[in-house]
Amino acid sequence: MRLIMVAVCIVGCVPLTEPAQHDAGTDLSFDATDEVDMGDRAEVIIVRGNKPKALPASLNTEALEAAMRTHMDAWLPAGPRVELRIERKSDGRVFRHVPGAWATGFAYISSSTAKPVAMAIILDQVARGNLALSSRPADVVPGWSGSQTTTLHDFLNFTSNASPSGCQASASDWATYTTCVSALQGEPDVMVYATANLDVAGIMAVEASGLNDWGELWDVWRTATGLFGGSEYHPSLLPAASDQLTITADDYAEFLRAVDECTILTPELCAAMTRDQLAADNGPTPALGWFGEDWHFGYGWWVECRAPTYNCGGKLNTVSTWGIAGQYAYITPDVYLVLSPPFDPYGGIGFVRSIEHIISEWAFDG
Repeated sequence: MRLIMVAVCIVGCVPLTEPAQHDAGTDLSFDATDEVDMGDRAEVIIVRGNKPKALPASLNTEALEAAMRTHMDAWLPAGPRVELRIERKSDGRVFRHVPGAWATGFAYISSSTAKPVAMAIILDQVARGNLALSSRPADVVPGWSGSQTTTLHDFLNFTSNASPSGCQASASDWATYTTCVSALQGEPDVMVYATANLDVAGIMAVEASGLNDWGELWDVWRTATGLFGGSEYHPSLLPAASDQLTITADDYAEFLRAVDECTILTPELCAAMTRDQLAADNGPTPALGWFGEDWHFGYGWWVECRAPTYNCGGKLNTVSTWGIAGQYAYITPDVYLVLSPPFDPYGGIGFVRSIEHIISEWAFDG
């Protein structure tokens, strides 16, 4: 199985043709026609998002890389900070491109792409035997006054019906934060994409670990795995806050590889993270309103089904994480991809889909 890793990092980016906001069901394709100069070769690639013209069969790695550079430069005009990093696993080749004069390797604030990281840290406590997916908050959190039946599984697949808490903004210390979160009510229900689920699951992990707060748990996990050496939670008090993880593209790409190759957790938990964890009565998910596609959810990862009705079954090959600021990261059998803001919420995905066919050709040229 061949895999690629792609990392795209953006500060100040605005797509050329995508509107600032999109209605539910908006087509995410790049509808404009770009003529992509192939240098000394006379061929032209017509890029049309999900329905591209077939690439010339004779294109090699260098020509495909030139096409991606040209397309990025056209989509992202002068000014934005963008890093595209692709690593081809078949031969280790790395492609990088930064439009303009920006340097590579800069750090940026993650939004909901921090959620899979938090999930991995929480699931590490399951792998260590300190928690079980069937654990309830009352089993490990002293004085828990919320639901007595909702389990860690329900919080990790976002079906706990936990209400947005505001605890992250109001808490001044760990004890206050824990007291606030413990008041969350709810019984398992439909999937609701709310950080409140990770408020609870994060506290369960800290309490089960015997450590003092999320910052300590983060440091222990990062030391044990060797991941995210250039990244940090800010502030470390709050577990899984969607905007509190400062990361680099290289660090996040390493994390994607660790999940995919399962160098963290157990094989069963790695598979569970990226496998559909929703029951039939948990949907449709919010993705249907966002994208017109009924993606399902694992533990921190969207299981993409590019159809208005979830009917992809075992044929799925894309698991992703997406943030309201436009961040987007995914794993497929061929590609690891990371895209960071500020695209508009949906434009980043539109941009990625507009070059997917080029990436796919590049992946198999090595």
